[in-house]
Amino acid sequence: MSLDLSAVAEIPVGAGTAKVRRRRRRSPRQALVERVVGLTILVLAAVAFVVVPLVSTASPTALADLPQQSPSAAHWFGTDSLGRDSFVRVFAAGWTDLLITVLAVTICLIAGTVSGVGIAACPGPIRSVVLRLIDALLAIPHLIVVLALIVLLGQQQLIPLLPASASSIVIAIVMVGWAPYARLTVTQALVLRERESVVSARLLGYSRARILLRHTGPAMMGVNLSYAATQAVLTTGVTASLAFLGAGVPEPTPELGMMMQQGVALLPTTWWITVIPGLFVLVLGIGFALVADSIDPQGAA
Repeated sequence: MSLDLSAVAEIPVGAGTAKVRRRRRRSPRQALVERVVGLTILVLAAVAFVVVPLVSTASPTALADLPQQSPSAAHWFGTDSLGRDSFVRVFAAGWTDLLITVLAVTICLIAGTVSGVGIAACPGPIRSVVLRLIDALLAIPHLIVVLALIVLLGQQQLIPLLPASASSIVIAIVMVGWAPYARLTVTQALVLRERESVVSARLLGYSRARILLRHTGPAMMGVNLSYAATQAVLTTGVTASLAFLGAGVPEPTPELGMMMQQGVALLPTTWWITVIPGLFVLVLGIGFALVADSIDPQGAA
């Protein structure tokens, strides 16, 4: 039996792509709803992560009861393998993970955007060499680089707001995470500078700073912010997965990935030790994903 490809050959090349784009397009109202829901999830989570450990009578690091107690009125999320209250530990751990994600992504966004603007302003040959170096960095698996950097940095408290090991995670993520923003910024800057509005501004004698702030800057930040929200989803997952690779935030600091890793061996009998922190990671990921989708320029109607 032969396969007739004549009908397939008659389909226009862009037909499928156009259909997918139409399907992805959404109204401004839908984007606003996604943004509000995503931000609400993240804000409520951040408030809970701060408030619950403060008002709780239990300590995230002290023993509260017998080990592996199931969820009850005394311990809403049960106790872990050492007997610590999982409820207060999960919220304290959530703050650690959220802080790592927000700090890492914010620094990547700022450093990558600023460096991208500087690279775009360089002469052509220099810009080409720098872009090749950035492409080489992007070609390396980021997780491997992050793991190597965490080992090299060790458990030093390089960032005051974070525990020592968490500081190493943030710095390691930043050292590889700035490159995509720089690449995006350079690409956009080279395209935007040929726009009529930018060309007219240059002819009128506007300074580079004014053109950047009023014309090219706002256009570039939309794409970069969308990528930042997407990177936040990935960073949340990477931070949680580091514990399974032996490079996460060690005890006694509560961290969602470490809590999940500690309960994997006990999953058939004490599911709450792993499942509940995993649900918190999922909630954070959904919040960041909704924000990313709502500000995606390609999905706008």
